Amino acid sequence: MYFGKQAISVDSSYHRAYLNLSRVYLMQKEYEKSKEMLEVCPLNTTYLAQFYLNYALLYKEIGEPMKVLKYLEKGLESDAEPFDAFVFNNFGFEFEELRDYKKAIKAYNRSIGLDVNYSFSYNNRANVKFKLKDFEGACRDWHKALEKGYVYKPEWKEEYGIENPNCKIL
Repeated sequence: MYFGKQAISVDSSYHRAYLNLSRVYLMQKEYEKSKEMLEVCPLNTTYLAQFYLNYALLYKEIGEPMKVLKYLEKGLESDAEPFDAFVFNNFGFEFEELRDYKKAIKAYNRSIGLDVNYSFSYNNRANVKFKLKDFEGACRDWHKALEKGYVYKPEWKEEYGIENPNCKIL
């Protein structure tokens, strides 16, 4: 947290520091401080997707589902940079939790479009396809995830509901 505050004191237009501090405050359950960082964050299209994701996660934590959906949808339609593959993967995960599988797949597709080597998005998209009973599509994505270096951790089943692709395709 010290370095984020230091970065802002050196350059108050450095939006990445505000976004990072917002996430730190969110993890510490300091919701007002998290929101404050987002409210004073200088908007920049470079990190707009991350900005919307932070807002969605904040409202998820404080139990305002309509605002969660609003910011997820804004984020899904926002401009993206190649480094946003992680962010769009997270959008997909959040839409999946809301059981909006169409938007989850759209978010995973955007993530893969930004970084064709981001194996987590292939695996997560496969999980959604599996839920939609598109077993062939799920299998293709699980193969692709493993091909791209995806390594499954058993605790993910309990924590995130992520299936082990090795079990599904062997």
